Amino acid sequence: MIISSTDACESNGLAVSSPSQGEPILDVRDLSVRFGSVRAVTNVSFRVSRGEFFGIVGESGSGKSITARSIIKLLPPSARVEGRITFEGTDILSASPDELRQLRGSGIGFVFQDAVAALDPVYTIGYQLVEACRAKMPGVSASQAHSRALSLLAEVGISDPERCLASYPHQLSGGMKQRVVIAAALIADPQLIIADEPTTALDVTVQKQVLELLQKIAAARGAAVILITHDLGVVAEVCDRTAVFYAGTVVEEADTFTLFKEARHPYTVALIESLPVLGVRKAFKAIPGSPPKVVEQLEQCPFAPRCDRALPECGARLPPETVSPDHRYRCINPYT
Repeated sequence: MIISSTDACESNGLAVSSPSQGEPILDVRDLSVRFGSVRAVTNVSFRVSRGEFFGIVGESGSGKSITARSIIKLLPPSARVEGRITFEGTDILSASPDELRQLRGSGIGFVFQDAVAALDPVYTIGYQLVEACRAKMPGVSASQAHSRALSLLAEVGISDPERCLASYPHQLSGGMKQRVVIAAALIADPQLIIADEPTTALDVTVQKQVLELLQKIAAARGAAVILITHDLGVVAEVCDRTAVFYAGTVVEEADTFTLFKEARHPYTVALIESLPVLGVRKAFKAIPGSPPKVVEQLEQCPFAPRCDRALPECGARLPPETVSPDHRYRCINPYT
């Protein structure tokens, strides 16, 4: 049953793992997350390869952040999680508290969306980074942790690391706070960095700097990155592959060039058509309606009520998934 809502969404998703080149560092299979009767994520599957920049894009409430937090098992106790998440051979959902502590930071670094909330306002940046370093790297002395913090701040492009270490969060600009949060995620040299909308609330110039920083760090360290965003322009600029989320599931996934050139799902096409084009005057094309809130089992295409290509059968059954070596989507009447 689908209830129209602007709140967090949920739906029945894609159970087939995504096409991916190279050795997978992360394998998400049939991930489902429920909060009471509301399904926030349903049967989401994808794989991320070593060194890959993987994008997850969709409207607010599409299940992007819930999926990201599931990967590091950072959900409230009320969440009911099913499926399998494997990181370098470790089953995260069945991992012990000690294994999770080791995994967070040393295996997977997380860049939170709200840098202000991620930093404690009553402690200096130096105190927070040093404590994080000593927690993730046992045996490291305070002086070694201090040197590590200085090195990381320099790596993320802060010109005066010593001054930054002595500062409190409120004394830094939004862009600098975001760089500090990225530095904190790199403390223990993770092999996977999850960046949950890292450019939110930043001006365009700073957004570009943060994205270029993530690209530079990933390339230098050989780390994989999952970039979560609602901005297709960001995805087009930095991501190797992209998964499009809608109502808690993946409706389309492909390498980013193919996704923009040969999008199949009407929702993906609608997102692309809503983007402004530099130098081209055209009427803004919005997507009518609102994302659904999914309760119980999904038995129809969740996008059908908003889709101008919907057929009668779209409301009668969940569309089958079409899979090719580099592209997958779920639609009865796709673009060709």
